[in-house]
Amino acid sequence: MPGSLIVSYSRSGGCQQLADWASSWLSCPHERITALKPYSGILGFVRGGYGALSGSEPPIAPLAHNSADFDEVILIFPIWAGSFPPPIASYLTQKAAAIKCARVVTLSGSGEGAKALDKLSGQYGLRITNGLHLRASHLANDAQATLRAFILGS
Repeated sequence: MPGSLIVSYSRSGGCQQLADWASSWLSCPHERITALKPYSGILGFVRGGYGALSGSEPPIAPLAHNSADFDEVILIFPIWAGSFPPPIASYLTQKAAAIKCARVVTLSGSGEGAKALDKLSGQYGLRITNGLHLRASHLANDAQATLRAFILGS
């Protein structure tokens, strides 16, 4: 059974970069969640924030990997309106029951990642073994070193 699966959602590319790094360091697959209706532009931003607050679960593209086939899933996503993005909610509705354990990496401007982890655990029964909350300002500074230490456990 393979070790880790990276699962990410990114609207603007920041979380995509984090997930690409993590996948490279672990030499593991990277499942990119894609909303069938993109959250681009200012209207997408507003729709996404409202969806995060209201708990919407939009359709997402078919998934290539079965999370049950992995020892752990590492979720990487931005924080929207103090919560997780609607495409992450859609993924977890489909896959949370099959996830053995999860590590979670969040990226936000507000620093509200811990609140989202509590919600993930409570709402989906996700067994979260560890979490890392990065602020958007870290992307220009020490995000790679911080993420690497978290991913590789060093």
